[in-house]
Amino acid sequence: PSPDSPDRPSPPSEAFHHNRYIPAIAMTLFPAIADMMVVNGNTDEHVLVIAKGFLITSILWGQATLSILEGKRTQSAVLFTTLCCLTFFGFIHSMDGKVYYDVWNH
Repeated sequence: PSPDSPDRPSPPSEAFHHNRYIPAIAMTLFPAIADMMVVNGNTDEHVLVIAKGFLITSILWGQATLSILEGKRTQSAVLFTTLCCLTFFGFIHSMDGKVYYDVWNH
């Protein structure tokens, strides 16, 4: 296709020109930025909590925000429920790296 063709794929930089997706991009970056702050020596408790499990958290926060923006309420509810379960069992946001609630030994 020619450069002026409407069906030509857009470069990744054009994602920022669509204001609709900026909140999802921002939500994806928060946990990664928190992890970079921890690597650089920030020991603030709030930053440490967000930095723990930042890869999973970034992906799910971004996808959940995108689901809200696109009006997919059921998908966003499932993603936020998944995040709640991961947090409850200590897979993300665990300060000591241990599972908070051990189902089998409780």
